[in-house]
Amino acid sequence: GSSTPAAPQLGDIVISELMINPSAVEDKNGEWLEITNLTNKTLDLSGMILSDDGVDLTTIEGSVQLDPRSYIVLCANDSGSLNGGITCAAQYHYASTGDGFAMANAEDEIMIAGPDGVLLDRVAYAPGFAPVGRSIGVRSEQLTPSGNDHQSAWCTQIGALQGGDQGTPGAINSSC
Repeated sequence: GSSTPAAPQLGDIVISELMINPSAVEDKNGEWLEITNLTNKTLDLSGMILSDDGVDLTTIEGSVQLDPRSYIVLCANDSGSLNGGITCAAQYHYASTGDGFAMANAEDEIMIAGPDGVLLDRVAYAPGFAPVGRSIGVRSEQLTPSGNDHQSAWCTQIGALQGGDQGTPGAINSSC
């Protein structure tokens, strides 16, 4: 096998955990999302596109490699002292409108696509989905790009973060 990281194909990665409404820090510093590699190969996420159905759009910059069967966290702010104590693989450009990406507390969509624009995963949520100060994660048995489409696949995560919020960034999700 080749050791050169490959760009993810459909089915290779899944959006597995979301911090939509942190309480320990402001949203612009504390929002993050976790992506899980479902394959046995190293994936290269450089140039991946984060967007929603409306105006949000940003590209993941720099070299971001995702090890086999592991997790990475993409953050609005990669400074652990500002983001609630999260270790981030990459920072995306946060903007609540236009050139950047943000997750609305009430309802929104999160899409990740390859540099070629091919959609790899999409999660949409309605009001009441995002707990305050806690992340929400996908149940292990539904951890696929289609399995995470339903709100019933997600549950509030338990795990103390440095800043005081709860979540399991970069680790296996707590059971539901």
